[in-house]
Parts: sequence; C-alpha cells; structure tokens
Amino acid sequence: MFRYNMNDSLYYYDPNHGNCLRIMNKVDKNNYIINGAYGSDEGKNGYWVAKAEKKKIFYLEGIKYNLEVNFFMKKKRTHGPILYAYMTGREIKWQDGNRWLQLYA
Repeated sequence: MFRYNMNDSLYYYDPNHGNCLRIMNKVDKNNYIINGAYGSDEGKNGYWVAKAEKKKIFYLEGIKYNLEVNFFMKKKRTHGPILYAYMTGREIKWQDGNRWLQLYA
C-alpha cells in the first residue's frame, strides 16, 4: 500500500481532457500516484488512478523524457497503458502532445 503526505502533492491542469485537475502524490524519491477525473472528451464520469516513475533522462524517437506513467488501472484511455512524459519546472510535456501546467496550491 502506498502512503503519501499531502505536502508532497503536485496539482496540475489538463487542458486536453476536460480541463480536469490532476493530482500527483509523491510516494518516494522517484514514484508518484496520479489521481484524475475523466474529462468531458472521454465520455465518462468518475475517477482514475495511474502510477508514475521518474527516470533518468532518456530519448524515444529523438524526444526527451524522464517520466514513465502506467495507466493500466484507467478503464477508458485515448492511448496505450504506458505513456512517457518530460517533467520540468511547472510543466509535464506528454508523449501525445498534451501539456499539464502545475497549479499553485
């Protein structure tokens, strides 16, 4: 079971999926649990959970990433179960072109 401190939570705005809130809860140095709501574009009400792991910088098809996110628990996806992203500053740039902006909380 994962335990986390709300002080270690990061809040993001997702413009591509219903302008929904995304909360990344830090589990340990390199692992996060992401909690989100299905957006209006996904045609479903409810919530989902994903696991994210921060990695050393790597390149896939010439694009830089440092985050691997496993959406296997999300019932409705617009992509495969694994999606890569680059987490930097107050932004997460996703493999599919989406960008989450960190909110001040």
